[in-house]
Amino acid sequence: MNKKYAELDFPAWFDGKDVNEAAFCREFLSRNKLIYADNAFFTPDGRLTDPLLLKEKIYAELECCAAKNIPRTISNIVEIMKLAAHAESFPPKPDEIHVQNGTLCIDGSFLAGRSEIVRSRFPIAYNPQAEEPVVWLRFLSDLLYPEDIPTFQEYIGYCLVPSTKGQRMMILKGEGGEGEGTPAEPESDVNVDDVAKMVGEAVSKAMEPVTKAIEPLLKSRALPGNLNSAAGTVEKQEAEPHYMTGMF
Repeated sequence: MNKKYAELDFPAWFDGKDVNEAAFCREFLSRNKLIYADNAFFTPDGRLTDPLLLKEKIYAELECCAAKNIPRTISNIVEIMKLAAHAESFPPKPDEIHVQNGTLCIDGSFLAGRSEIVRSRFPIAYNPQAEEPVVWLRFLSDLLYPEDIPTFQEYIGYCLVPSTKGQRMMILKGEGGEGEGTPAEPESDVNVDDVAKMVGEAVSKAMEPVTKAIEPLLKSRALPGNLNSAAGTVEKQEAEPHYMTGMF
């Protein structure tokens, strides 16, 4: 450390003049659970979708010491962090569903807490004592025939599990305003090209209306190993309009 500042209480990564970026990175990772895999950072909350959030956190710790070239220093630290926190393999766990208050396992057990770094985490809490979802069940009975409800519930279950062993897609046909799109929450984590690959060349032409409908939602690259969804509505221009909601 610079002798001029030897008696001052600076962090170990600051010598009174310059920031030791590697030392800052080591201290930061010792206090924050973070890994880097598949060109993205992951935390106990799941994939860090906005890199600015990490930069803001780094800046909050640097601003008391760094006085020059702060943007460049932050960018350098992020690049060093990619190396220091890199994980060769970070596969999804198809037998676990991560929620806000813990992890629900496929065997029905529940592990409270969220200390584990995960690929994705649903923004809901699991309540094992929850009452019967009367409104949801009534919605299903109003929307579907009784024999179709188990199939729909099975589809929802597949969507919760981070696995592609069973590809899933659903098209609900109706007259519009009948609740076809209610089960889907549009997101922006799917690439239109990957949708085409998923349905295959054989049906790519048939899927063109649905693809065009959801294209405005598809803003970012596909995320292998993460939960992605998209929804769109297609109006068929004939004598009588028909509406279809496609959920991927």
